[in-house]
Parts: sequence; structure tokens; C-alpha cells
Amino acid sequence: VQELLRSHQSQNANYSKDQEKLGQLHKAEVDSLTERVEELKQDKKRLVEEYEAKLNKAQAFYERELEAMKRTQQMTAENLLAWKKTEAELRKEFQAQEAALQKTLGKLRSELQRVQEEARESREKSHKLQASLITAENNIK
Repeated sequence: VQELLRSHQSQNANYSKDQEKLGQLHKAEVDSLTERVEELKQDKKRLVEEYEAKLNKAQAFYERELEAMKRTQQMTAENLLAWKKTEAELRKEFQAQEAALQKTLGKLRSELQRVQEEARESREKSHKLQASLITAENNIK
């Protein structure tokens, strides 16, 4: 019985030593894993900070570009409105000039007709005077 007891105590001692070795191995592995978790947490924190910085930079760029596009669109709309206004003013000016030219043309046509009428009348008078002159010359001879 004593031998069995000694054998059992020896097995218990071996078992305790093995358990202690396993405990130390387990503790070392847990410590190693805890370090790895801390490293991963630091990496995660760094990656989140980098991502947020890049996201903020991209968002700022997007907002600047959007604002520039809005300004360009507004300037284009303003320029288009200005061109339309200028076109309308030029159209009115052209129509006024055209009306004035038509009126002047009408006056010139009337003047031309009057002058042509006067020229016709002068030619007729000239022909009559020539005829009278020829008749007078024939009577004098």
C-alpha cells in the first residue's frame, strides 16, 4: 500500500510539475497573445487615424471642388444672362437703325422721284425752247 501510495505521490508530484510547466507555458502564451493584442490595437488605432485623415482630406477636396463647380456654374449662368441681355439690346439697336435707314431710304426715293420729275420737266422745257429757238431762227431768215 505504501508503495502504491509512494507511486501515487510520485505521479502526483510529476503531475504537479507537469501542471506547473503547462501553467508557465500557458502564462507565456497568454502574455505573448496579450502583447499581440496590444500591437493589433495600436495598429488598428493608427489605421483608423490614417483613414480618418485621408477621409477628411478627401472630403475637403470634394467640398472645394464642389464649391468651385458651383461658382463656375453661377458664372456661366451670369455670363449667359449677360449675353442674352446684350443680344436683346443689340437687336433693339439694330431694329432702330433699320427703321431709321428705311425711313431715310423712303425719303431718298421720294427725293429721287421729285428730282427725276423735275429733270423730265426741264428736258421738256428744253425741248420746247429748242423748238421755239429753231422756229425763231427760221422766221428770221
